[in-house]
Amino acid sequence: MTIIDEAHQFFQNESKVKEDSDAIRQVSAMISKIARLGRARGVGLIFSTHSPSDLNDIILQLANTKVILRTEKSQLEKISIPKEAMEYLPRLQDRMMLIESFAFRMGYVFAQTTTPLTAHYDISANITYY
Repeated sequence: MTIIDEAHQFFQNESKVKEDSDAIRQVSAMISKIARLGRARGVGLIFSTHSPSDLNDIILQLANTKVILRTEKSQLEKISIPKEAMEYLPRLQDRMMLIESFAFRMGYVFAQTTTPLTAHYDISANITYY
């Protein structure tokens, strides 16, 4: 399993690239090849970004499953999210997500993670507004 955080830095949308960087192009070509050929050999890739609109189309095409957390609609226009689900994404609660995958009959599901086992908690949930 390989995890690539800030994927939009390595796989930039061609229309938004301001400077051609040979290093980024070489890394992108290698990882793209791993994504295409590695699947058959059991190699998994996870691409993480907070800017899906800045991603290259090839990454969105290669992603079989997408996990989407609370995100602004403007960032989601490039991803094929059903309109009825897209209206909820900017207002998702903590630990909530939309999972889009070919494995689901509807194409997507909403899910929630368990409460963290660490001492972290959302203090805004304890505030009473008057």
